[in-house]
Amino acid sequence: MENILVTGGRGFIGFNFIKQIANKKNINIINLDKRSYSSQKGDIFKSFNNVKDIKMNICNQTNVTNIIKNYKPNKIVNFAAESHVDRSIENPKHFIENNILSTFSLLEGCLRGLPSRHKYKFIQISTDEVYGSITKGSATTSFPMKPSSPYSSSKAASENIAYSYYKTFNMPIIITNCTNNYGPYQFPEKLIPLTIFNALNNKKISIYGNGTQSRDWLHVDDHITAILKIIKSGKPGGKYHIGSNHEISNLKLVKIILKIIAQSNKNIKYNDLLNLISFVTDRPAHDLRYSLDITSTSKLHWTPKLDFEFGLKSTVNWYLENSKWIYKNLQNRYDGKRIGLLK
Repeated sequence: MENILVTGGRGFIGFNFIKQIANKKNINIINLDKRSYSSQKGDIFKSFNNVKDIKMNICNQTNVTNIIKNYKPNKIVNFAAESHVDRSIENPKHFIENNILSTFSLLEGCLRGLPSRHKYKFIQISTDEVYGSITKGSATTSFPMKPSSPYSSSKAASENIAYSYYKTFNMPIIITNCTNNYGPYQFPEKLIPLTIFNALNNKKISIYGNGTQSRDWLHVDDHITAILKIIKSGKPGGKYHIGSNHEISNLKLVKIILKIIAQSNKNIKYNDLLNLISFVTDRPAHDLRYSLDITSTSKLHWTPKLDFEFGLKSTVNWYLENSKWIYKNLQNRYDGKRIGLLK
């Protein structure tokens, strides 16, 4: 029997990860989640009898060490992180404390809580944002980190701390960097679900600056298959990039989403939705472009499978069919107002 410790499993990527692996035989999943504003509510794991869902702030090193001692996980996948750039501009301290200290706490928990001969892998989930804006080409795994926001700097610091535990303590650390994820169950403050929510409610759809910022969009299911491949075949001390090689500007992405909504509902006119687009003051230090060279992960015989147009359409339709989920997760937690502007 294999024990897999997941952190942040009530978040977007963590929950989709658990959903994908929970039907596998001979595994137990232990999820640690402090249940922040962006965590999913309710008994979301009730259909899985092999998931133990524990409410815990993983910055508490003593509690984390006790969990690790008790369950002796074979895999630790650290999804837990505050991830909204605008919120990190609003409250940098919260991101520095939570993202860096939580990673340190997990590393120490493994170092102190697992027998020296216990075989396991520690997967530190990171982001393409640690490299800052990429003018041309794509960031390789040896590319220098130049984070632009308190969020991305906290992720870069977490990467460095994790790697230092590999070098100093010979811990089996693997680091992954992914591009922008999309798919079901994403908290509606992020671009795709927020665009859908505002379009359905005849609210302004804010576009930062001129909307030419470019991102590579990766479906969460492809991200998870990459993580599983890396867990199986990745080497300790390795760094693996996960992306889809499908770059698109924010403005173009929003227009495609609005077109899908109009096509799905004949009572909604595309031109009316376009009139909701509002160009607003750009985010401070807004990176123009992210791009990852995914050769490191391709060498493990992984490639993204989901066609972007199909993946985006299925994602938009999921939110349209599950609009109650959006309202439930926004209720008393996010009012949709702009945050992160310098005062």
